[in-house]
Amino acid sequence: MRIFILVIGLFYLSGGTLLFAQSSTLDEDFAQLVDWFEGRFDNAAQVEHERAARAATPHDHQQWIFRRVEMPKFGRYVFLAVQRSATDTTHVLQRRVYRFLPNFDVMEIEMNLFDLGQRTLSDQQLRRLDVGDLPLVPGCEVFWHREQDHFTGESRQGECYGYLSDRQRVQIDWIMKISATAFEYAEQIKNRQGQLVGGYPRTNPYHYQRKEE
Repeated sequence: MRIFILVIGLFYLSGGTLLFAQSSTLDEDFAQLVDWFEGRFDNAAQVEHERAARAATPHDHQQWIFRRVEMPKFGRYVFLAVQRSATDTTHVLQRRVYRFLPNFDVMEIEMNLFDLGQRTLSDQQLRRLDVGDLPLVPGCEVFWHREQDHFTGESRQGECYGYLSDRQRVQIDWIMKISATAFEYAEQIKNRQGQLVGGYPRTNPYHYQRKEE
């Protein structure tokens, strides 16, 4: 009986140590991801390469700006995310709020996307917002995990839906990658027949390089 109890005790101790190690790793990954996320990214190199190669489906010149903001009711790690044209920086393609949370159930970093539409809000206005003030579509979360020298973030395929301007219901899938020097973004928008009606497939993403301010 004593041997049996000892074995069970060792089993629980081992399991607890493993869980602690996994949690520590996720915490470390989380700290690295949010550190890399802030910055400005530009795909000028991709545009030039495709122009020289006369690519059949060239990407337009864009920028992403990720800036950490204080929004106490959303959490501690919140970023303002702005995607805009690089040739006309007043042309904003999308403006969102990204919230990062460690998800210990799946041992990944969860990113929630809140849509700001075309609203331009000051830091003071953002700080006053409540979570219910911005639309959040369930199922459109992006989950990040480390892969050697970068992080990959993906939405759960078949779980995120939205509507186009013509009220057509579409499925949206995201895949993103970020490292110390670069950001990669692909957004697939498919209709009910599974046809790509917007965005770029994951096989042909946007490649952005980090730019120093």
